[in-house]
Order: sequence, then C-alpha cells, then structure tokens
Amino acid sequence: MKFRLTAIILCILLVLSTFAGCKGAQSDNNTADTYTIPSGAVTDITNIDSSVSTPDESGADVNNIEGFTPELFSNGEAAQVAILDTPVMVEAMGSYTGRFVEDGSDEAVENICAVVVKNIGGKPLQYATITLTAQDSTQYTFVLSTLPAGCSALVLETEKKVCGDTPLYECEASVDYTECEQLYTEDDRVKVTFDGELLHLENLTDTDFRAVYVRYKNYTAGNVYLGGITYNASFDNVAANSIYEYESAHFYPGGSQVLMVQIIE
Repeated sequence: MKFRLTAIILCILLVLSTFAGCKGAQSDNNTADTYTIPSGAVTDITNIDSSVSTPDESGADVNNIEGFTPELFSNGEAAQVAILDTPVMVEAMGSYTGRFVEDGSDEAVENICAVVVKNIGGKPLQYATITLTAQDSTQYTFVLSTLPAGCSALVLETEKKVCGDTPLYECEASVDYTECEQLYTEDDRVKVTFDGELLHLENLTDTDFRAVYVRYKNYTAGNVYLGGITYNASFDNVAANSIYEYESAHFYPGGSQVLMVQIIE
C-alpha cells in the first residue's frame, strides 16, 4: 500500500509538471476554433536515420507495434472504440509484453493490459485518463500526457494489471481529459541538440532564465509513441548565451522527439 501511494504521488507531480508546459489560449495567436500543429512546431532533433519514423496523423499500425497483441473482432479487425463527445479514440486494446515505461522504471512486464489511443481532436491533448470498466467492476486505467493532434500512443495499464478472461472491448470506456492550444518548442529562444549521449541546451538570447524544461516522448514501430509518459529534462539557472548539458537515461537517437519546451523567466 505504501508503494502504491508513493507511485500515485509521483504520477500527480508529473501531471502537474506537464500541465505547466502548455500555453493557454490567451498566449496563442491562432484564433481558429480548431488547431493543427504547424510543420516544424513538433521538432525531431535527432537527425539520425532510423527505420522507425516519428508518429504522424495516418493512424497506428496496431499489428506492428513491438510487444503489443491487439484483441480482434470475429472479422479479424482490431477492436476499437471512439469515446463519444471527446477527442479520444481507442484504436486498439490488448496485451503488452516488454518494458514498463509509464513510471520510468523500464521494468520487464508480461501480458499486461494496454491500449492504443489516438487524439482525433484538433488540439494537443495535455492530459487524459482512460478508464475501462468490466462487468465485474474491475477497472483498467491508462494515463497519457502531451499527445499532438492526430497522433497515437501505446499506453500501458498504470498498475500493470494482466488482462482477464473478459475481452477489453466488452468494457465500458470513459475518459477525463484536458486540451491545450499549442505545444511550443521555443526554438527562437533556445536550441536543443543531442550528441548520442547528452542533451545540449543553448540559450540563444541575452536573457537569463530561471529554468528551462524540455519535454519529450519516445516512439516505436507502428506509428505510435511508446507509453503515455512524457519525459522531462530540467535545466536550472540558464544564463544568457550559454550552453548546458543533461544526461538522460531515456533519450534515444532516432527514437525520441522533443514536443514542448517551457521557459521560466
């Protein structure tokens, strides 16, 4: 129980940190009712050839996501559900064997529940909690953050629950979510690069920053982000026209994408 409470507290802190990184409508120059992230705003900084491309709006290839086995309807199609009146679609649901990425531990897991979530709205999903409730009242919970419009993520069950005898597609689906107007990379004020070992942050301005937070997600085959988790590289006391380094255990060449940069002045 003590471990579970600690994990819940860590999740809350991560969510609050992620919330702070989205700018609201009052700071957005785009006045349209819906918003699609413009080309270049979501930046792949690795510049390394890879057989896996960064996720786009074409949807997940659920049969080619490493470690994921989708549940299938009798016609052979992957089970999916759109949650009405929300920007959330569950493109597939099933089981996952591999690294548990949601808490950063990368612990090996086997046959735990997982869903592929697509943001079908016009704005980035800042945060979402998807709950699947079985007829016996068993609940499966999936938490994600920082999902660009049109993109998909493989999200693992938060408590590593193993799939039961009842198919997940027979569960009742619900979601709590928050959108934001835009994901900013602040590339006119800072430059983020990666040398294969370290993240480098360069302050391009004549202004000192109290902190800079670089938010990134990992991606994998199947046109999906791997996990609902958004990683954070934190740089404190960033002086004007200076360069800083950050060692991250989760940033990979050709497998990580910076989605958002937050500057605290």
